[in-house]
Amino acid sequence: MRKLYKSFDNTVTSRYSFKSAGVSISESAESLVFLKKTLFDASQIIQPSIYDAMKRVVRDAQKALTPKSTKAWYTYSQAFTEKGTPTGPHLEHVIPFNEGLNKFLSNDISAKEFLLHPTALIHNVDKYKFKGILETIATWEYPFHRYKQAGITKEIVSCRGDVIDLSNWTIDDHFDLVGY
Repeated sequence: MRKLYKSFDNTVTSRYSFKSAGVSISESAESLVFLKKTLFDASQIIQPSIYDAMKRVVRDAQKALTPKSTKAWYTYSQAFTEKGTPTGPHLEHVIPFNEGLNKFLSNDISAKEFLLHPTALIHNVDKYKFKGILETIATWEYPFHRYKQAGITKEIVSCRGDVIDLSNWTIDDHFDLVGY
């Protein structure tokens, strides 16, 4: 064994790079379904690692599938300051992420539906309005009801520039927006 490792001192090994050339909804959904099957077939020791990988795939795909100019399906109409400041951008899952993940794992929604769940860029300071019960409760038919319950009063617009009515914007409206 030591001799093998010593030989490494005199060789050059290729560096592997697995950069994406882009993401498609179909490929991302296939990856998610594969990870879900692997998760349930794996031993309890490896399940947490697979679960974490699944969450990473979803979060990365959700960002990549949104319009590049907005980086989310919805955003405040007000300007953002630099990242990390109170009025800097924070990517928020309109339907709490773990609620969506649980519905996917329970076969209640498809991988594509989950990947296309609504995301919104809000001010950092406003993310704290969701702490506690509003952090985990989903308002499925009217996803933005949670924002109203949290006291968010800022104007929110879709990636097409439409002002969102927090009381009446439905999940069907969202899926129409994203073309699903």
